[in-house]
Amino acid sequence: MLDRDELQDFLEAYGRELVSGDLDGVAARYTYPVCVVGENANLSLSAPGELKATLTGAARRYRERGVTELALELRGVEELSEHLVWVDVRRVARAADGSEVLAEGRRYLLRVAGGSCMICVVVPTGPA
Repeated sequence: MLDRDELQDFLEAYGRELVSGDLDGVAARYTYPVCVVGENANLSLSAPGELKATLTGAARRYRERGVTELALELRGVEELSEHLVWVDVRRVARAADGSEVLAEGRRYLLRVAGGSCMICVVVPTGPA
């Protein structure tokens, strides 16, 4: 199992890739199919191309709002098994001056393997 520092490193790299628009890097951090479970709908994405198409709009909206940093702050970790872990994350989008543009919660189900992890499930949890 990865320790908190290793999980935080994974999340920080993911945030950098997402805000910079490195959708290939982002897509490589997921297992497929990946499931996004929301309040009113579920979304299952079966290939990296589907995920990249979904995230293209998010990356564009970050740029339009002046977001230059997406910090993913690890708030909690629940080990479900030797290779599965739920992480509770606060995602903070910041402008160049450091001000918060958006703060929201996410839970990620991660599969740990080979000294890293992959995102299996994403659950938006609302404003944080």
